[in-house]
Parts: sequence; C-alpha cells; structure tokens
Amino acid sequence: ILNELFSKANSFQEIIDMNVKELEKILYLARYRKVKAERLKSVSKEILERFYGKVPDNKEDLLSIKGIGPKTANLVLNFAYNKPFIPVDSNTIRITNRLGWINTEKPGEIENLLVDNLNKDFLREANAIFMLHGKKICVPISPFCSFCPVNGLCSKIGVEKNR
Repeated sequence: ILNELFSKANSFQEIIDMNVKELEKILYLARYRKVKAERLKSVSKEILERFYGKVPDNKEDLLSIKGIGPKTANLVLNFAYNKPFIPVDSNTIRITNRLGWINTEKPGEIENLLVDNLNKDFLREANAIFMLHGKKICVPISPFCSFCPVNGLCSKIGVEKNR
C-alpha cells in the first residue's frame, strides 16, 4: 500500500489534492478504506496547516490531530522518530493477557507494561512480532499452541480449546 501511495503522492499537499476515490483504490486491502482515505486527507491538511508540514515528534501533538489515536501516534513515534513507544493492537492485547503478563483490555496499561519491561532495542520490532504471532499462531479462537515457541511459558488465560 505504501509503495503505491508514495509513487503517486510524496507530500501532504499531493495527498490533499488526490481524488478520494483514487486513495480508496490504493487502500483497497486495508480495512475501512473509505474512512482511512478521508482521514489521510484531513490529517495531511492539519499537519500542513498546524505544524507547517512537519509531523510532530511528541505524543501530545500527534493526539491533538483529529483522526490520530494512541496506536497511530505510537507507530509514528516508534518508526519515524525511534522513540520507545509500542503500538498496541488487538493481537498485543490478546497475547499479553493470554500469557498472564497483565489482566486488562486497556491499551495504555499494556503499553506501559511493555515499555517498562521490554528491552528498548526490542520495542521497535515488538508490535510486528505480536501482530504476526497473533495472526498465525495465537489466534483468537483455538490457538495453535502446539506450534507456539513460548507454549511452556504461557498461562493460556481465556483459552478454552487449542490445537
């Protein structure tokens, strides 16, 4: 998706000027592509107008932009600015709870746990690892525990049946 987007628009202004249907086509494989296309345009406009075209490098400013929530803010801070933040998605919530590391559905609490306890060098890759593990092995229903590399360390909280 990003390669196609950046081949057609490499500035906020070009995204703003792009036809929303063309953006939706680029975002075809993403969930909620119509909403995301509109958000991409509005976020681009706000970054241009309020931040003079520079993506903010702090969470407070990022969260002040309509359409940017904690997960996106953490993605930006982690990958664009190499800061110790971790984007928490449904896979991260499920896996940390299932392992018995925490008992909450609140992304902020899970983020704090991970940032405080994981090696800072690992944080950058942690979200991708949780996402891949959650999609391939630690799936929501009937996880593939027999293939899991941390099976012996997992509390399997909430797991009724596994494979």
